[in-house]
Amino acid sequence: MIKMCNISAIAKHFILLGISVSGIWLAVLLISLIFNIIQIQNYFEEMGRIYARSAWQRDLVYHSWSQRPKEEPLPAQESQPSNPPPAKALKAAPKKSAALSQTFIKQNIKLSDKNIGIQGHLVSVNPANPLDAPDDWEANALAKFAAGGQEFSATVIKDGEEYIRLMRPLTADQNCLKCHSADKFTIGLLRGGISEMVPMKELNNIASDRILHLSLIHSIFFLLGITGVIISMKYRHGNALIRKKAEDEREKLIMELQEALANIKTLRGLIPICANCKKIRDDKGFWNQVEVYVSEHSEADFTHSICPECVKKLYGDLLREKDDFKVKYD
Repeated sequence: MIKMCNISAIAKHFILLGISVSGIWLAVLLISLIFNIIQIQNYFEEMGRIYARSAWQRDLVYHSWSQRPKEEPLPAQESQPSNPPPAKALKAAPKKSAALSQTFIKQNIKLSDKNIGIQGHLVSVNPANPLDAPDDWEANALAKFAAGGQEFSATVIKDGEEYIRLMRPLTADQNCLKCHSADKFTIGLLRGGISEMVPMKELNNIASDRILHLSLIHSIFFLLGITGVIISMKYRHGNALIRKKAEDEREKLIMELQEALANIKTLRGLIPICANCKKIRDDKGFWNQVEVYVSEHSEADFTHSICPECVKKLYGDLLREKDDFKVKYD
């Protein structure tokens, strides 16, 4: 029973140890997985911002072109409106030319929207056109630009889809004053900004694939770790049982030796013995024959015999008669 209890205790110890090691391994892998998932999400979110910045640079080029000197002809490209304004109209009405150029910009932006899904919006602080009025998010960005900010971005949900919104400011320069001098613009004054909205659906799909792949790898590592823990615990448990068996055998041998030593009776100390009859007094005060006392207080047993001196003392007459008989008849 004791041996079985010891084996059960050893098995319980290694089961608890295996569970503890497995829990630590699982915690490490979960921390690693969460950390890598956050890194992947941040990476693709930053990719969305990079796309938004690229779109902002594209729209800035269109906007800068709209501020070109009026004598420059319209560039020939596929995204150009099918009916560009005549040169005479541009010379006769600079502000109308600017308005047509703005229409050209917005048409180009819409063409880009169809191709890659990025939505651009030209925003004005004091919009003459309601289409250029900022929404709540863009108004918040303009407030930050007025305080000195140079870029504002955030993740938003629109129509159930996730987007990265990014906006950078536009400030008045020398070309702006040609058409907006009446508005009392000064160089460097915040005029508005260009807002870009990048759909994250495709990027999120790629991110989800990578997260799934990463989760699969971590799951494989977890199973390998658990397998290693089980094999290690079994090996250590087997060694512990062997050691325990050897210890039990050693303890059993020690107990047997101790029991054998306990059964050995030895005579020590002063033994009171009669000077005449040679009887020995025991602990209770009784006088016993020597052989009785020694037998009771040791493992020795006695066999009775008689020495030659005692033979002569006890049977001397008989021996003499025997010797005389031999002499007479010899």
